Amino acid sequence: MAEIEFKFDPRDGRYKILDVNARPWGWHTLTKGAGADFAYLLWQQKVGRAQESVPPQHQAAWLREITDFLAIAKSPRRGAEIRALLKAVRERRLTLATFDLWDPIPFFAELGLWVLQGPSRQRKTRAPLAGYGDDQNAARPLTP
Repeated sequence: MAEIEFKFDPRDGRYKILDVNARPWGWHTLTKGAGADFAYLLWQQKVGRAQESVPPQHQAAWLREITDFLAIAKSPRRGAEIRALLKAVRERRLTLATFDLWDPIPFFAELGLWVLQGPSRQRKTRAPLAGYGDDQNAARPLTP
């Protein structure tokens, strides 16, 4: 399982590999909400086990716990977002990006990193862009 990014090169009209990431990423859990645990099916294939047929489901819900709960809280459509989330939970279509009762460490590691990076995120959002709205730097030439 890998995430491979390509970029189109207009000089020769071909796609070029930009990045290969062989680690699971947040979105890989979306398939569980659609009824097929892609990572588990891949493991079954690699160890020589027979893969069971997976009936397709056409709707899935995915939640990145930390950021999406904040986004819902800030949303002007908060009520509709909460109802959609509860409906996905009721219909057992919801998949979480990092939290799992059998392995909660990734969630708590991400939460810890998010908390530790909070002050630097706040400084970045408050800092003016270089050369914009900063009178001290307006007259100074940019240096490489």
